[in-house]
Amino acid sequence: MIAGSAWLDGQGVNVYSNGGDGASGYYQCVELINRLITTRGWGHSIYGNANQLYGNASSAYFDKHPNGSGYLPVPGDIVVWGGGYGGFGHVSVVDANSSGLLTVVEENSSPTGYGTNPISSGGYIAPTPYGYYVEGFLHAHANHATGSAGGGVPGSGGSSGGGTPGGGIATGSLPAISGSTVAAQGPSNSLYAYWETSDAQWHGPLGIGAGGSTFSGPAISSSSSGLPIVSAQGPSHSLYVYWETGDAQWHGPLGVGSGGSTYSAPAASGSTVAAQGPDNSLYVYWETPDAQWHGPLGVGAAGSTFSTPAMASAGMSGLPVIAAQGPNNSLYVYWETPDAQWHGPLGIGEAGSTFSAPAASVSPSGLPMITAQGPDNSLYVYWETPDAQWHGPLGVGAAGSTFSSPAASGSTVVAQGPSNSLYAYWETSDALWHGPLGIGGAW
Repeated sequence: MIAGSAWLDGQGVNVYSNGGDGASGYYQCVELINRLITTRGWGHSIYGNANQLYGNASSAYFDKHPNGSGYLPVPGDIVVWGGGYGGFGHVSVVDANSSGLLTVVEENSSPTGYGTNPISSGGYIAPTPYGYYVEGFLHAHANHATGSAGGGVPGSGGSSGGGTPGGGIATGSLPAISGSTVAAQGPSNSLYAYWETSDAQWHGPLGIGAGGSTFSGPAISSSSSGLPIVSAQGPSHSLYVYWETGDAQWHGPLGVGSGGSTYSAPAASGSTVAAQGPDNSLYVYWETPDAQWHGPLGVGAAGSTFSTPAMASAGMSGLPVIAAQGPNNSLYVYWETPDAQWHGPLGIGEAGSTFSAPAASVSPSGLPMITAQGPDNSLYVYWETPDAQWHGPLGVGAAGSTFSSPAASGSTVVAQGPSNSLYAYWETSDALWHGPLGIGGAW
């Protein structure tokens, strides 16, 4: 119904219709909220029905403002309603708040995807005639929008799709790690680096990007010299790169993608960076041995890419493989060959298979492996064999096991489990998968 580039200053996500099947269709109101949170790198999804999101949201990621507390919500804030049909409530995302009228974006409510409600100067929204009432507003720590904005207008309400619980970090976004270096978005859209030295001591934060430089979670990789490269979305949907030299000095930002080029957190492997481009395309950038950056190269056409990409360098050539959610909740992969040509998309997961941004890793055999949240909060794995054939999905986590985008390294995968737990899965040398193992308790 609404393209992601058409709202939230171009940083929204696509808004879908259930085609009249509002009660049981996939695109429920909570689905939109959790897809926005994970795509923007604002945290993990929030577990529960719509009316439970205000209570279940983790304070590590969100500030909570009760209705009428004086807080004026801003674009990107989540409006949580209780009551309504079945008591399941409703949730929506603020797009604008102007002249006492709140404009929101929502799924499974209005036929256009937009809704409006009067809001007072004290940030109060009155209950609706249908029994909906605003519990409060959730403001993501990593959402640095300014100005007044507000809450939404529920329509049909209904039962929400299952969400995913939140975790906890102290910075403004999910961090990225490579070796002993960690990068994360800092306050006021800055970029911080932390590092461990050989004496097992940690240092930082070191501000490598000033305030106003960083508008996504970063990606971090190692250059051919083994030193870290950090990339992140810059202002006006640009792409910035930072790098450390042998004298332990950081440099940048270098704008490798101009304004209007970058609409997601990036992914990186070696000296290659990928990010969602305009109109749900996929762009690649790369550094050559002469320290020059090139791109963007459009490897995925408009309408091909609906998540933050994932990347790993695999195979004997060590060339990158990229995975991203494709249209209709499919899973697409792209790959570079030794002649520097890109290929794809190859659909390795059919429509209805993929409900999160994927994770990419390299198995002990040196071949790529992709994991993603499957339908009904399951966990799916895909893998390539030496004959260049892809296989899967293999359901390693049953329905109800997975409530976030996964993270992967080698043949180990972790993802948020039910009730804010943390689950681990692993493959053994006999090609059998094991888990889930609860490594983080529920709360």
